Amino acid sequence: MNDKLLEEIKDEVFKYYNQNKEKKSLNQNINDTLESISKVTGLSIEEIKPIADDVHSNYIANKNKKRNKLILLFSSLILFVILISGCFYLLKKSPVKVVSATTFITDNVTAKNQHGKIIQTVNIDKTIYGYVKWDFEKNKNEYQSQLKITDSKGRVARICKHDTKQQSYTMVWSCSYKFKRGLDSLGTWKFEAFIDGNKTSETFFTVKDI
Repeated sequence: MNDKLLEEIKDEVFKYYNQNKEKKSLNQNINDTLESISKVTGLSIEEIKPIADDVHSNYIANKNKKRNKLILLFSSLILFVILISGCFYLLKKSPVKVVSATTFITDNVTAKNQHGKIIQTVNIDKTIYGYVKWDFEKNKNEYQSQLKITDSKGRVARICKHDTKQQSYTMVWSCSYKFKRGLDSLGTWKFEAFIDGNKTSETFFTVKDI
């Protein structure tokens, strides 16, 4: 059998596998192809079948290599995306450094949305405004602030959250609460301020029924 004929047989067998979309065994599906090649070449099926087996083995091996390359490429792409996402997250969520934090309570707000006199005691028929003033280091980052008002029994009365980007090196946020006579407890309440879940300051005030 000359080399040209051998290559023609291999080409015909390879075409069969390359066009076949399902995973079928050689013995079940290649008989027709072997018979066609036998008629063209004059060789018996027994002579052609070893060549077909060899082509089949190479076909499967190459197919597995391509699949493994695709898996490796896909895995590398996912890893790259994870690393890039992690870098962006770290850059975006770099820690906000607080130089100082001050919390205080007032029971009125002026027309210009400025806080009134700082108080330590408040009547239960009033609305309070808890303020926090943060002085940050000179780097601007995104952060979440949380202001929490807790009653004298340790129950959370209100939480105010802000997701924001630091616009300046000093920020002021507030959280208001209107007392409910007959429902809210008297005694010492607490107002706390948090940055990204970390407490920065707190203050205490007394609720009375005058």
